Amino acid sequence: MHASVLKAAFVTALLSSSFAAMADSASVTQTGAFVSVTGGKSLFDVDRDPSGRYQHEDDNGTAFGVLGGYRWVVARPFAIGVEAGYVDLGDTTWRAHYGGLSIQHDVQDKSKANAFLVGINGKWDLPYDFTVTAHAGLAHMRAKGHYTESGGLIFQPSVTTRSRYSWSGNRIYGGVGIGYDFNENVGLSLSYDRYSYKAAGPRDPGKTAHIGLLGLTVEYRFW
Repeated sequence: MHASVLKAAFVTALLSSSFAAMADSASVTQTGAFVSVTGGKSLFDVDRDPSGRYQHEDDNGTAFGVLGGYRWVVARPFAIGVEAGYVDLGDTTWRAHYGGLSIQHDVQDKSKANAFLVGINGKWDLPYDFTVTAHAGLAHMRAKGHYTESGGLIFQPSVTTRSRYSWSGNRIYGGVGIGYDFNENVGLSLSYDRYSYKAAGPRDPGKTAHIGLLGLTVEYRFW
């Protein structure tokens, strides 16, 4: 009986400390405006022409984004809000070789993408000031490319042709993050976001391309 009482007291104390930690953490997020800046690496996944030989793609780009919005605490420890902003997703360069015995061509396709964003977001305060965030919405994507092709008949001087192309359209974006709030105003998160666009280069099959952005997000909250 005595052991049962001690056990119950221990469990009660443990739960009380957990709830206290959660309450302390939940008090960090307040209703108000915020601005966030994200910087990191983008990874392009583009469906290229499979007939090219010696294909190689530098598909890692440097990306950054800025978001601003307003968030409401609806039921602690949860908060939801709206956001709008801009993201530059960097660029990717693809190279391949085409040809047979008499005609040889080397191609290079460099493309980049950016987007204007509008969406919703959510924040969940965890114990000990850790946080989980998520957001999703509509991205007005814009992709531009510069295509170069060099070569021709092997017994004649090489000829180089260049062309530019672009695509724009609306796509869904989304992402999640896990972070830490230093105080009511400043938080830092490791975030991953996903974007998509249509690959419109001369050697692209025209299918959807994807971009993953892994980065660090710094958020400042006004209240």
